Amino acid sequence: METNKIIVYTSTTCPYCDMAKEYFKTKSIPYEEKSTANPENRKKLVSMGIRGVPAIFIGENYFVGFDPVEIEKLMSETYLEGEEQQIEADSQQEAAVLNQVDPSDASLEDEGAEDVSGSVNVEEKVLVEEKELVEEKIQINPNEDHKKIKTQKEEGNMKKYICQVCGYVYDPADGDEDNGIAPGTSFEALPEDWVCPLCGVGKDQFEVE
Repeated sequence: METNKIIVYTSTTCPYCDMAKEYFKTKSIPYEEKSTANPENRKKLVSMGIRGVPAIFIGENYFVGFDPVEIEKLMSETYLEGEEQQIEADSQQEAAVLNQVDPSDASLEDEGAEDVSGSVNVEEKVLVEEKELVEEKIQINPNEDHKKIKTQKEEGNMKKYICQVCGYVYDPADGDEDNGIAPGTSFEALPEDWVCPLCGVGKDQFEVE
């Protein structure tokens, strides 16, 4: 099924990408490779907030890095979901045959219109609520934004730097809050012992993006 398709975003300098590809080849699991050397592929990852590789998509789920346990987990969940959907579709088809439902019968279609409409309305409501929740999470406090701009001016060089090992991009605007680096911190201002959050290499392995 298309929803179960596996896509691996890679870079030519990432050893973890090679490990991920070798894993799928060894397991004889088909996958599609997309290189971040292609600007469109890179743009898509950045738009999703993904700044490292390998980025492994399994169905509608994904994670960054090479972790066989996580791969097995997502594959199990994704393919199980696909099988459940197929079973449900088969059950509905069997029920239609047993009840001798004729799809061309307009009267039967009209009778089921209310139920179908109801389910669609519920789905639309859920989608709207999810969209509002996402928009609420990404709202930026104007005061915080002003502080960020001010910090950037004070720091001077706010260029992005990319890890030559795994492809992680350090963006001064975002910082590295998980490791105590505040937004607005330039790459030059990072502590000398700071390392790449994805693969652990030092600052000397980074170059201007």
